[in-house]
Amino acid sequence: MYKVVVPATSANLGPGFDCLGVALELYNTIEVEEIGTGLKIESCSGNNNYNNENNLIYRTMRYLFDKVGHNPKGIRIVQTDNIPATRGLGSSAACIVAGLLAANMMTGQNFSRDEIALMAANLDGHPDNTTPAVFGGLRASVITEDKLYHVGIETTENLKFVALIPDFTLSTTKARMILPQLISHNDAVFNLGRLALLVSSLSQGKFENLVCGLEDKIHQPYRKRFIPDIDKIFKKSMDLGARGCYISGAGPTLMALVDSEYNEFCNKMGKYIVDNLKTSWTIVLLKMNKNGAEVFLD
Repeated sequence: MYKVVVPATSANLGPGFDCLGVALELYNTIEVEEIGTGLKIESCSGNNNYNNENNLIYRTMRYLFDKVGHNPKGIRIVQTDNIPATRGLGSSAACIVAGLLAANMMTGQNFSRDEIALMAANLDGHPDNTTPAVFGGLRASVITEDKLYHVGIETTENLKFVALIPDFTLSTTKARMILPQLISHNDAVFNLGRLALLVSSLSQGKFENLVCGLEDKIHQPYRKRFIPDIDKIFKKSMDLGARGCYISGAGPTLMALVDSEYNEFCNKMGKYIVDNLKTSWTIVLLKMNKNGAEVFLD
């Protein structure tokens, strides 16, 4: 039996739409083995809606099986999900990466990590979640027709990600439909400048620049309409000492970057939410994952 552990990811980081993402220490785990016949999927998280051939992990495994001409008699998958689905934390990317890595091991490791990452980006449609899920860390990545270009961005250990996860969901499809097909020259220049500032500031530990570097005009102004109280949460986060805030992926999870007094920030933000907001949010303090997805032989 093979065990695959895949980290959550937070994409975009403001101006890095579809090209920037970070792996976080929150994980989905699958255990996979070939069996005599049929498909058996066991969810340890209580969600049995996808314990069938529509399961994204299984569909991804079938993709790689077909690619190499492997036809197993049966498959058993035990799935433990700690990454909340449809919240902007890369749950779909985690399923895709897990399925590819498991199937690759089961068929003789025909593909390198770079090849797996390219397949994952193609299946997900963009590399911002899948690339850090495969390699870990903070990653800038671009996909062309037949190649994935990516690079890790080093930053200091004391930077933490405070995920504010609401009790409502937002599908990526819905969050993409609201985006304009064309953007202005001014908005493009705005984002390019912020992205350059963001990457440089993260790599050099210039966290005082993040309040500006995390700004965006391509997707966040449109998606924020789906997230009640976002402006209040962002303002309070900054009042409590956050270096900057952004919508994680397509949302609705919000992310605050902090580099000091982590627990005090979380405690005060939690009290503010309970006392002042009608919406309910779970606050999770996360470190960056440096290793990416890992595979074990049980």
